[in-house]
Amino acid sequence: MKEQSCFAKIFYFPLTRMILGGGACLAIGVLWKKVVFDPLLDFLGIEETAATSIKYFLSIMALLLSYYFIFRFYERRKIRELSTKHIFGESLTGFLGGFLSISFVLLILLIAGHFRVLKINTFSTFIPTFTAISLFALGEEIIFRGVFFRILEENLGTVSALGLSSLIFGIIHITNQHVHVLSIVSVILLGSLLGILYTLTKRLWMPIFFHAGWNFAQVFFLSNVSSLSDYEGPFESRLEGSSLLIGGHFGIEDSLITIILLAVLFSMIFYISWKNGRTKKPFWKNMMGGI
Repeated sequence: MKEQSCFAKIFYFPLTRMILGGGACLAIGVLWKKVVFDPLLDFLGIEETAATSIKYFLSIMALLLSYYFIFRFYERRKIRELSTKHIFGESLTGFLGGFLSISFVLLILLIAGHFRVLKINTFSTFIPTFTAISLFALGEEIIFRGVFFRILEENLGTVSALGLSSLIFGIIHITNQHVHVLSIVSVILLGSLLGILYTLTKRLWMPIFFHAGWNFAQVFFLSNVSSLSDYEGPFESRLEGSSLLIGGHFGIEDSLITIILLAVLFSMIFYISWKNGRTKKPFWKNMMGGI
């Protein structure tokens, strides 16, 4: 077997692949939006709401294609994590799982008298809001689960990959407004759950759409997600009570109920993944064999 050159060893080193591959995906996705989609839709003079939805949808396609072709040629392999074989079932399961998880937390708060719907608004913002939320979820999942977690899991095993990728996922949310300790704990747990969903399926569809459903439910009911409140949802509602129960200004993700739910879901799916042989040992344990 021909030994790799020094350049090849560096070029194909896991950390290099994460930095170059992830950076290229983001750069190309942003470039398509800024250089092609924005000017094109402005030139066509399409109504603003429709143009926004189209722009986000095209950006989603550009990001997916960028990931596919970059890693198809970089890693010289089939991109099985974007296989369309189970795309419908895993996307639907993921979206409903994320949406119903937040809905479950709000149902508990509603029964306890901590959540009230004040007014129902127009539903006309559904499509642009959904495409925007889907793009943000896709972008984070492509980078954190498709690039970071996948490459880390291949080399360090599932447990280490979950810890490292989720910690980084939590750290990048520190820049959000109103963030505090519970916010980071919640985001790290969410990142761990999304990572183990990838391990369970070995595809990105379920974590992408769980993330989209999770975010969309917050906009749907509260017009707020991870401290970002510049969305218009179909409901005007109010959370009242202790911040430990309803979450702080960061959002419902801060709630202890949400954090407990995330921990339970993660534990269940990790057990299922382990039981079905989907988790990976670190490379050094594989090298040691039965020792």
